Amino acid sequence: MLLHFPTLDVLRLALSTGAVPAEVAAAPVEAHTADDGSIVVEAALPTASVKALQALGVVKVRTSALPRTTLPNWLALLPLARREPALGDKTPVVFELESGPRLAEVVAEIRAWATTGRASGT
Repeated sequence: MLLHFPTLDVLRLALSTGAVPAEVAAAPVEAHTADDGSIVVEAALPTASVKALQALGVVKVRTSALPRTTLPNWLALLPLARREPALGDKTPVVFELESGPRLAEVVAEIRAWATTGRASGT
């Protein structure tokens, strides 16, 4: 059966809520992404899943002339998005030191900064 997801958000919601069962989502899928951002997927799903998808706005389509591509799984339909990390005062920081002897000095500087807000040598 062919399923038309109107937006990537609907597809993301279908995957995250379990409307598409995990075993189906992990299997290879044939799909096409249209210029308007909608996605047509060919899939065999249980009736309960189809009803859950229809409740999200997914529509069964009889035919589609759009060429479909085989992808390794349903998650491959979602584009990767770069996101800047959220940095705060509790964000872990990793220090890479060339040799062990400087470790004590670095720890002392961090402790001095944490308690006074400035390095120990200033």
